[in-house]
Amino acid sequence: MHIKFYLKIFFITIFLSGSFVYALGIGATESKVCIFADDGGEMTYEKLRLVNPNEVPRNISIVKKRSEGDGSFLPLPNLDWVEINPQAVVVPANSKSEPIKITISVPDSDIYLNKRFVFDLIVQPGNTGAFVAGLVIPVYITTVPSRKIPRFCDGCGLSIYPNVLKIENGIDSICIVNWSSDTARLEIGWNRPGQKGWQDALMIMQRVMTVYIPIDKEFIIEPNGKKKIFIKPLAFPGRGKLYFSGKNGLKDFLNIEWGDFDR
Repeated sequence: MHIKFYLKIFFITIFLSGSFVYALGIGATESKVCIFADDGGEMTYEKLRLVNPNEVPRNISIVKKRSEGDGSFLPLPNLDWVEINPQAVVVPANSKSEPIKITISVPDSDIYLNKRFVFDLIVQPGNTGAFVAGLVIPVYITTVPSRKIPRFCDGCGLSIYPNVLKIENGIDSICIVNWSSDTARLEIGWNRPGQKGWQDALMIMQRVMTVYIPIDKEFIIEPNGKKKIFIKPLAFPGRGKLYFSGKNGLKDFLNIEWGDFDR
């Protein structure tokens, strides 16, 4: 009798352990969600499950909520782009729900290329309805990378075109645009803002007339200004994130990879 009881507790513990996150006696299988969304199309994420660690069934619901963003990820412009199905489920005791479908529909527009957006999912006890405190799961959305720069992009802050770059050999380039009304004094960082290390793997330059010259540790882009930057790998292969960030909160990053793309 006691052996069966302890075995039951053991297997329940194994089932509910791992990367699950909990709050208010309920949980979820993901602490964050990352989605790559096509502009003008739909993308559905189906890995998130709700978790009930209790001895009785629980009603659990999901509410979408605006996020303030963090500089690199902007607040999602419209929560109507997001559909949650189902928004409320009954999860049996000591078990997980079926996958929750999160469908993202980004409008077909140049201003939504090369963007990173974020919003929050609030997992809460009870039926869906009025917002109450619960488990917060950020949802990060990355749209299609492109070299095409729109004519305007209100509220876009600092943007890199394209924000994903693969260099097979030689030199490639990106364009940084400061859409804000503030001067951007930017510092380059490797894998996080301000961190050194890229100098051993990459040469970052600007072109003056017909000559490439190394870019300074900090450089300025005027309001609504653009700056073309040239990047040359020094060692093959490599990958990482190249951050361009200012003390005024303006920042964006480039996912970069060079050489040996068959691996």
